[in-house]
Amino acid sequence: MGDVGIDRRAFLSGVGGIAAGAAAASLTACDSHTGRSSTKSSKLLVVRDFGGSYGEANRKAIYDPFTKETGVRINVVNFSDTQILAQIKEGRPRFDVMDIDMSNLVRFEHAGASEELDYGRLKNTRNAGIAESLLTLNGVGKSYWASVLAYGADAFDGRKPTSWADFWNLGTFRGRRALQGTVDWPELEFALLADGVPLDGLYPLDVNRAFKVFDEIRDSVRTFWEYGAEPGELLARNRVVASSTWPAASRT
Repeated sequence: MGDVGIDRRAFLSGVGGIAAGAAAASLTACDSHTGRSSTKSSKLLVVRDFGGSYGEANRKAIYDPFTKETGVRINVVNFSDTQILAQIKEGRPRFDVMDIDMSNLVRFEHAGASEELDYGRLKNTRNAGIAESLLTLNGVGKSYWASVLAYGADAFDGRKPTSWADFWNLGTFRGRRALQGTVDWPELEFALLADGVPLDGLYPLDVNRAFKVFDEIRDSVRTFWEYGAEPGELLARNRVVASSTWPAASRT
């Protein structure tokens, strides 16, 4: 993860919002109803992100350099997507900028909860190497990410699950699972891959088939995680033996 080339001073001086986009991209977008006009004078910017190792990387690559250059402190909050939308609708959001995924960017746009960008004030985005598909009305592409399979090192007596078919194999790889919740929804692809659908044949998704495959392990799914650090915590505490996770989100 790194700075996408957006000028920090332009961002601070009143950019409508920044975001990241594409199927599995991380997004940042500004809300138009924050009522936080004191941000510049108070030298504080409140950012919502996903937390975990992702949030730590943001701190090192973006927040700390931003503070060093501008003198503006960054406070990070980790509200859920539902909380974010509720705060905006109430007219009392407790953040200035939100780092969200593409699906929620679209959701918030439809709900009137984000503001269109003024690309006249983000002129350098056109020369920053950002794909045109990531320069959306309400957000600018920031980073791509992936969800992968993680498991406890001592969970299966030396056996190692190497595919989503193994994740679904409750006979060979016994134990509780965790899957991603409403923070995003890549799990339908995993179910179809587990059921033998080839990678190049996933789309358009056969949603009905995917949910039937989910039924096979539903009773073994202990929880649907909501933030980046959670899969690692669940695995470290032996609450589950396997989970979907973001890369580097778990250390087991």
